[in-house]
Amino acid sequence: MKRAVEIAPGLEGPALTLAQLDRARGRPDSEIEHPRAAVAASPKEAAARYVLGNALASARRLDEAEAQYREALRLHPDYAGAEENLGVLYKRRGDLRSALSHFRKAHALDPDLSPAACDLAGALATLDQGQEALDLLSAYRRRHPEDRVAADLDRAIRADAAARNSGNR
Repeated sequence: MKRAVEIAPGLEGPALTLAQLDRARGRPDSEIEHPRAAVAASPKEAAARYVLGNALASARRLDEAEAQYREALRLHPDYAGAEENLGVLYKRRGDLRSALSHFRKAHALDPDLSPAACDLAGALATLDQGQEALDLLSAYRRRHPEDRVAADLDRAIRADAAARNSGNR
């Protein structure tokens, strides 16, 4: 696998696989090492920046992760995964309104990206925009009926709305 990174450092797969193996082994510094090497070898590869951003975010190095996602977007402006992960960073920082903006962009770039659809719906529901969240999830679930995360989120938002409505009577 390390040879695959050496041969094609810009490919997301080998660097991501090595990073995931290191995370599973409890070696967060090594988890960052492989994607960082991929970025060094191919600094203009958005996918390598994305994988490095993920490794940095996993290590709670959010400012560094944000810089990598932003660079991935500069290199590839319609990279929905990088846009979605920027939203996740803002959500982790407690800035849900900024997160919502990134989730909206990610969903617009790729309406079939499950994390973007689910994170957008979750943020909308949290910000008392439950009907918009349910409409979004309905449209997404018509295209992806097998998505269990979206189905569970849909049920949770509906249950929350029902509980709120019964409390207002």
